[in-house]
Amino acid sequence: MADFELALSQATGGSLPGPFAYAIAAGQYSHKPETDQAGLGKLIFEMRNGSPDATGLIARVIEHFLDNHPLPAQPDLIIPIPDSVPDRVFHPVHFLAERLSERFSCRLAGNVITRSVNEKPQRERSFEDRLSDRRLLYKIENPQMVAGKQVLIFDDIFATGRSVTDAARVISECHPSKIMVLVVARLVEAGTLLP
Repeated sequence: MADFELALSQATGGSLPGPFAYAIAAGQYSHKPETDQAGLGKLIFEMRNGSPDATGLIARVIEHFLDNHPLPAQPDLIIPIPDSVPDRVFHPVHFLAERLSERFSCRLAGNVITRSVNEKPQRERSFEDRLSDRRLLYKIENPQMVAGKQVLIFDDIFATGRSVTDAARVISECHPSKIMVLVVARLVEAGTLLP
């Protein structure tokens, strides 16, 4: 329980750059080995390695964070970033987005965007490769769901910002009234690598 309590204290927030009306990360994350992780970092490490228990605790951390840092607007629609490993048994981003949709009593729209580029997961690519690749990662499948809506894009980690930025670009073509972004954590090491 000590890691969960530490994770709560580490959820202090941080704004994110991008083509959004509002974007925030609940905390920070590092690629340090698991033995060096504590609190939120340890829970994220476990979540990304398929632990439903850690993901459930992260859901509670996000709820605590939102109690103290409310979104500027009530979302009508929550769009989770599609998993880069579609055949995975447990999809933590989708699970957390479901919890958010319950909290806000709004629709979870996991079918609005799909991947247009199928390749190895972003975390397995170098920062330089990710930043230089100009292909859009996503395409719109159900544009009618977005028009006029206040949309919340949700993801687990903001590293280069490419996933949420590409999602926002294709979603903005459908004329939502507002695009907001919430991620669990921003990758600490990314700050020195971003332009």
